[in-house]
Amino acid sequence: MMICKKCGRELSDTASFCPACGTPCTPKAQSSGRKKLKVIIPAALVAGVLLISSPVWVSGIADAVSSGQEAGKTEEKEETVAAKESSVEKTEDVSYEELLKNLEQANTVVEDMVAEYDNADSDDSQKNLERRVTLLGETQQTLDGLREEAAAFGIADDKLKSAVDAYYNAADSFVGIYHDSLGFIYRYIYDESLVTSRPDLFDTNRSLQENYDALNEWLETAKSEYANFEYPPYAEAFWKEYETILDLNQTILDKYALACNLNDALRSWSCAELFKRVDTMEEKWYQDMFEVCKTIMKSYGVRNRTLASGLYDEIQAYAAMSEGEKEKYTFENDRTGKMYVDTKCVDTIYPSLYNTYDSFAIITLATYGGQRSIDVEVEIPGFTQKYRQSYTITSNVKQLFIKPPLVTGDIDLSAAKSAQINVTLYEKDGTQITTQSNPVTIKSKNDVEWYSSDFGVFTQDNILCFLTPESSGISALKRSAIDEISVITNNQLEALVGYQETGFDHYTTTYLQAASIMRALYNEGVRYSMDSFSVSGSHQHVLLPDQVMEGRQGLCVETSLVVASALQSANMHAFLVFPPGHAQVAVEIWNDGEGYGEYFLIETTALSDDLNGDAFVNYENQLIAGNKNADNDSCIQYYDADGWWSYIQGVEYVIDCNDSRILGMTPFSN
Repeated sequence: MMICKKCGRELSDTASFCPACGTPCTPKAQSSGRKKLKVIIPAALVAGVLLISSPVWVSGIADAVSSGQEAGKTEEKEETVAAKESSVEKTEDVSYEELLKNLEQANTVVEDMVAEYDNADSDDSQKNLERRVTLLGETQQTLDGLREEAAAFGIADDKLKSAVDAYYNAADSFVGIYHDSLGFIYRYIYDESLVTSRPDLFDTNRSLQENYDALNEWLETAKSEYANFEYPPYAEAFWKEYETILDLNQTILDKYALACNLNDALRSWSCAELFKRVDTMEEKWYQDMFEVCKTIMKSYGVRNRTLASGLYDEIQAYAAMSEGEKEKYTFENDRTGKMYVDTKCVDTIYPSLYNTYDSFAIITLATYGGQRSIDVEVEIPGFTQKYRQSYTITSNVKQLFIKPPLVTGDIDLSAAKSAQINVTLYEKDGTQITTQSNPVTIKSKNDVEWYSSDFGVFTQDNILCFLTPESSGISALKRSAIDEISVITNNQLEALVGYQETGFDHYTTTYLQAASIMRALYNEGVRYSMDSFSVSGSHQHVLLPDQVMEGRQGLCVETSLVVASALQSANMHAFLVFPPGHAQVAVEIWNDGEGYGEYFLIETTALSDDLNGDAFVNYENQLIAGNKNADNDSCIQYYDADGWWSYIQGVEYVIDCNDSRILGMTPFSN
């Protein structure tokens, strides 16, 4: 028995260092090559507008480490206990006394760490969080040294050797998960650049150019920092999502520059909506990142601590058994090769927003030591195909985000229905490991969610999923509109030419195409249905354009979607404009180049009026005659730049229909 010269702790004769204070026990002890943990804040991604005055996630995480056990106060360690290469010569067998002392040291190190961790200051300050991360790192290194020492013992009893290995696997996993997770949180929250808000592109205290320059500078820095930031391996899928957010910021910048050059109110306003969407995406991403850290720590991490504690007790009991008892004994807490599985599934699916979902099932997998090769299968019978993929699972936690492809053929989605998400794990030979069935409600194809979900980002611009420029109904409407424009122009125009050159000026060409679409809708018998429309609730029931034309009526938002879809199909640039409780369409006037920034406002409620009457016909004839300054009493009105800036002051939001391509919001189709 040795006594530590520094702290007086009793030590094993084979100990290379004191686990309490880190003092070397022999002059010949050599470093293992691992460096003392030093918490350095690396360059990291700017967190955008999501600032938190109190990191509440951290509080929850900090509380989880004790796993319900009372923590006792311990002395502050004066220096990190470095891992040492064991100088112990391997023997054919090890005495239980030596082994139990080794495990006692390991158990004490873990328990002391937990006690000190739990008794750290409760304010989640930078200093406190740094202290916890450092403490976890020191504990990791100490455990590594003790594991080396244990491995140097010759353990002839294979059952005991497996239990000792399992003990260190569990202890290392517990401490390692907490160290990696809390270290990430520390770097993310307390790096100075991370708590610098993404500049507001619409800050009224700065000029347009200053706002643009500030966001551009931030974006360049954020891209670099993001690429070099350290994160836990299990959070890789979440972390990669931020690339999409950064790309969207770049899109906003490019669009905003054009809006400023054109003095374009609608482009500028739609940039603001995209900016809000980025806020929502960032908030969801931020919460997801911290939630996954918290969940992994509280579940897999604490579970490993429980296993380590159980194995420690079992090994002590095993040492006292007779040889006959040992032969019959099975270590209950040796879970080597067995799996940790956690599944989170969506509970409500809006089919219209299928393409906006990140996943339908989030599956977290790991082993308690060892490696498993498995197949993962996910399916919603009657709605999706079977997703099946092979994975290799280790003690490094893996998260899977799974959204199976839709079934082929038509799906009856005329009304909401109940279904099941089935998640099944298989061995490579096809043997079922586990299966789980989770209830899910599948809404009708006409339902749209306005607000954020755990499985995707939902905002008002999700209405873009109801644009159907390639549907059969829109194709039929275009054919009717071509007939109308031929009649209006006396066959001078016999196609919806979009922004191609014609014999008319750009103003007239744009107006006539919009008028022909409205006239075609009217002559097909489609009328405005006077009913309320709002995004103030959780969701809205919206008819698809083809349904509107089949039923020959629609709300303002529904008829506006029909017109916008037809304009898109004709390769024209349309916007959805939403005054309070209302929806309208704007179409850009064509000019040479990328954009013009002047628009016609289309009021689809006029479908209840006579669109073959004088208000239309007289203005059309004046335009064709070259008099675009004639009185216009039709439902298609021109506003210049100043007029649009004035008009949108009474508008709730503006959505650029071209953003459907940017955001991947294509209509539901299986």
